[in-house]
Amino acid sequence: MNLENRKPGKNEFFDIKPLKDWGIIWFPISMSNISTSQSVKKCIEWINFFGEKKVGEPKIGLNVSYTDFLYLNSDEKASKLKEKFMFQMVNHKNGFKKMIYKNRIKNQILHAFHFESFGNLYLEIGGDFNDSFKKIKELYKKDKNFQKYLKEDSKFFKRKLTKNQSNFFLEEDLVTYLILSMKVNFRNEYVQGREKWILFCYPGSPLKSQVYLCQSNPFKFKLENPYYGGYNLLNKKFYDFKNLDLETWNYE
Repeated sequence: MNLENRKPGKNEFFDIKPLKDWGIIWFPISMSNISTSQSVKKCIEWINFFGEKKVGEPKIGLNVSYTDFLYLNSDEKASKLKEKFMFQMVNHKNGFKKMIYKNRIKNQILHAFHFESFGNLYLEIGGDFNDSFKKIKELYKKDKNFQKYLKEDSKFFKRKLTKNQSNFFLEEDLVTYLILSMKVNFRNEYVQGREKWILFCYPGSPLKSQVYLCQSNPFKFKLENPYYGGYNLLNKKFYDFKNLDLETWNYE
């Protein structure tokens, strides 16, 4: 069922209508998925899906963000992680660009694709990311619901909730919140800052802590993004964070 048929009730999630006006599709790439569920082949399949089914106007850019910095929240030696991630990111990007060029007739606009790491995003955020992250960590220490949902995320994704893991989740949650609130100046040669919307796309359901932070809107942003939620690339459903009841929703 498509969203145009009727207004969804709580925890009802459907597909989206074709995308119109200037906007950016955001693909964050998890380093743990870069060669599996977010491989180049998978990403190209999703791009083709959007091109065939979801592009209403030729005004869309796609930003691929590699989450290398997130994974530095680890006890593993930083130099080893750097070497590993650098190899993975460069290979993924080169493979991605090769496939885009190979399908250039179908993809049309080659410079609509932009590649960046999470480190780039921190520098493109309006304001001070360090200060924002400090505030979110302080909020987490005081907010029992925030703690509860982070714990549920850890359990659902089978992660031990260490200090590093909680910082991983909090950092990921904050970046997503800032991007969906359109507080990140995405670099995209084609869109050039004209975006009216940002669509967060990922092969899976969103984190509960992520949804909670976006619903709470602790920085009191004026929410202008019509896609304030996440698009699950696996089931082709858009999870509208404003319409999600965390107490009764269980990642389905």
